[in-house]
Amino acid sequence: NGLRGGDTLVAKERLLSYRPTWYAARSDEEVLLEGLLRKRSRHLQAWRLRWAALTTQSLCFFEEPGHIQGVPTEHFKLSEVLGVALKDDGLLIRLPCWQCSLQFDEVAVAENWAECLLDCVDRCSR
Repeated sequence: NGLRGGDTLVAKERLLSYRPTWYAARSDEEVLLEGLLRKRSRHLQAWRLRWAALTTQSLCFFEEPGHIQGVPTEHFKLSEVLGVALKDDGLLIRLPCWQCSLQFDEVAVAENWAECLLDCVDRCSR
């Protein structure tokens, strides 16, 4: 598909269909922003290339791009986000039990994700 890590797309197909867990019913959520990025794994702390989809309710990470997905490698509800910090080309998302670290190829892309994420978190907290 020619995308590099950090490339971001404003979603043309507006719905992401995925299963939050193996046992959950399929969820369909409106996609606001999506793209390739690097995410530090929760347990091994290794950087991995992931397809991220920011929806009106969640931030989901998958191994491959697409709007019809199975179970994400990681996801969380935006209502769980306690804080977002932007540093250069990286984002740190603070959650109740862990911190999600993301890295982008360009500072401008990181800033765009931070702005969208903060807007969504603010809307979820109202």
